[in-house]
Amino acid sequence: MDGYDDARRGQVPLIVSYKGSSRAQKGAREALLAAEADVTHRLSAVHGDALTADKPDAGKVWQALTDSTGGRSAVTAAPGIDRVWLDGRVKISARDAVAPDPHGGVAQIGAPAAWKAGYDGKGVKAAVLDTGIDATHPDLKGKVGSSSPADFPCYQWADINNGLKIRFRLTREQLASGHTLNIGITTAFANGRPRIRVNDWVSAVPAPAKEPTTRSLTVGSYRGNNHTYSYAIPASAWIKSAPAYQ
Repeated sequence: MDGYDDARRGQVPLIVSYKGSSRAQKGAREALLAAEADVTHRLSAVHGDALTADKPDAGKVWQALTDSTGGRSAVTAAPGIDRVWLDGRVKISARDAVAPDPHGGVAQIGAPAAWKAGYDGKGVKAAVLDTGIDATHPDLKGKVGSSSPADFPCYQWADINNGLKIRFRLTREQLASGHTLNIGITTAFANGRPRIRVNDWVSAVPAPAKEPTTRSLTVGSYRGNNHTYSYAIPASAWIKSAPAYQ
């Protein structure tokens, strides 16, 4: 299949749905994790998960998905497993973009009629109104962290309220490489700037941002004093376990 050969992809992406008792489903998930499969997304719509498996581990994942107690000629789904799909890619041609589905998509909001009337969006101001997310949604539950306002105060002071700790997890694919962390500030006093630590790795002390000489706390974003610090975190900093928190 296009894009899934060994030269271009080292993993097999799958969608697995579950069935049966809670115990059977839990056992199926645990068997897949023990076979080195990584859960990338929970998919409540199909009562399942999106998974990736490194190709060298594909045999173990296949064993976790199937039950061959009746012999090789009678392979069935393992207890707790309902269906398995290849998480395939979808290609949209230029023709699809020019001639969209006449009954679905943008047709449902009357866009084609507006285009025919000469409305193309030029000169229209757009606003993004974001009310946030529902962290209790089945697709997000357990994946989105939560903090109280006290965890992220407006100002941080040395030896008073600094030392924030953020816990996160990375997939096996993400653990294979380093990543960049960006921290933005609006103002700083006396050359204050963040220094970060990830497990046993500690960043260098960055150069201070150019800030006005003042003790005021009102010289931040609206006066254009924003600054972003970037930290290149090496792959060696990670705990090499997808289930573990960094």
